[in-house]
Amino acid sequence: MLPSSGRVDPVAGTSYDFRTPTPIGARIRQVMGGKVYGYDINYVIDGEGMRKVAAVRDGKSGRALELWANQPAMQLYTGNFLNHTKGKGGKLYEQYGGFCLETQAYPDAVNHPEFPSVTVRPGQVYKHDMRFTFSF
Repeated sequence: MLPSSGRVDPVAGTSYDFRTPTPIGARIRQVMGGKVYGYDINYVIDGEGMRKVAAVRDGKSGRALELWANQPAMQLYTGNFLNHTKGKGGKLYEQYGGFCLETQAYPDAVNHPEFPSVTVRPGQVYKHDMRFTFSF
């Protein structure tokens, strides 16, 4: 887990630990992000190259999502600030009505020389790959 302080904290035994299947909402009220509850946290992803970084399954419908990426980190955000936000077709988005999985470099890496570099030099190629796999 990578908070904005630049510390890399282990998730084992915390409300941020999703290494075994756990409903996202099961511990959402145990996580305080500023003035609201919910997840808005960056995870360090082990390994390199294209690899599975997240798997999500809806227990009721059986819908499943796998996210594969080549980035070293992933942000999890749970719609903490949605509050009857009007969306497409007039649909109202409720707090926690969705979640985002955003693969990326380490946040604030330019100010932390111990983190993998995010600087792209002339002639270098930057490649950010993500693959979403859905099943039913």
